[in-house]
Amino acid sequence: MAKPRIPIPENPTELLALGKSCYTAHQAAGTKSPLAGIADDWTAMAPLITQAQADDAEAKRLERELEKVYERRNKVTGPLTELARRSKDILSGHFGPARIHEMGDFGYTVDATPKPPKPPKP
Repeated sequence: MAKPRIPIPENPTELLALGKSCYTAHQAAGTKSPLAGIADDWTAMAPLITQAQADDAEAKRLERELEKVYERRNKVTGPLTELARRSKDILSGHFGPARIHEMGDFGYTVDATPKPPKPPKP
């Protein structure tokens, strides 16, 4: 028979749940708990677990809120990219090659350095 594996969760939410469950079982067993030898460690860790679970729940709430904020932002970036391209074309036509650097006044980055040569194919 193979030796059973008892994994320690890597996922923080699952690890906190394991810690809470282990501490609760330890408390329920009282002085007969097999963890009595490290009871002080569990007593010190218990409030930290409770706070970390609250922090975990808050982090998940903020992640959901952040997703909504990104969605609102991304609704603008698609149309803005198209508008920025159209504006670039109009401005580059307006200024022409001699005054192309003036597009910087509109916030565009004007890179007048030559493109680096393509590396030779092996």
